[in-house]
Amino acid sequence: MQIVTRKAEINDLERLYKIELECFDHEAFTKAQLAFFLKTPRFISLVAEVDGELVGFIIGSIEYYGNEKFGHIYSVDVSPKYRRRGVASKLLDEVERILVKNGAETCYLEVRTDNVSALSLYKKRDYVIMEALKNYYETGVNGFRLKKRLIASDV
Repeated sequence: MQIVTRKAEINDLERLYKIELECFDHEAFTKAQLAFFLKTPRFISLVAEVDGELVGFIIGSIEYYGNEKFGHIYSVDVSPKYRRRGVASKLLDEVERILVKNGAETCYLEVRTDNVSALSLYKKRDYVIMEALKNYYETGVNGFRLKKRLIASDV
């Protein structure tokens, strides 16, 4: 299975929204929020395709806190039938490469404490838990903020 990544485009919006709903249901980003990410230059929006079918996407950004420039991943979505096949890893590789190219040395993301498969993936990719986030998600579910040190030679 060959996974091809490319920059997401506004005409991908319907498919992205469908995958977002499959992945996150009532906690999903709205279609308007996804459109904002796609249209706003500071966001990095990539899609993954298998045999021409859009099967996943990632949304990240480059942000600043004081003098620190860092990456922030907002969402990693993979259509259920394509999970555990390297799609999320490929998307993370690409976004991390772009972050490093743009001068980010660290990347952050948030994940539900009960999302065992995502936590396992992030741990394998050297993300570490920085802090617990009480009632972080709309449904009152707790989250974790994770951090990864990005090294140019690793990406």
